[in-house]
Amino acid sequence: MQRGLADLREFLLLARAQVPRVLLVQHPERKELESGDFLPGHDAIAQVAAECGVPATQLAPPSSTPNAVNH
Repeated sequence: MQRGLADLREFLLLARAQVPRVLLVQHPERKELESGDFLPGHDAIAQVAAECGVPATQLAPPSSTPNAVNH
């Protein structure tokens, strides 16, 4: 997972250098919707986006968003 997060960080920083606005959109996996909890990677991705100054949003409606964190 660390390699993927490093690649995401590099991609987000590159995108921010090229365009005026970057937004990360996260969609929970079916497993996350069914269990009500995010998988560890979900929060890690949101954290990398925050560190890069990129806002993150969820595609799931608020009533079905897992309870692990409040985005």
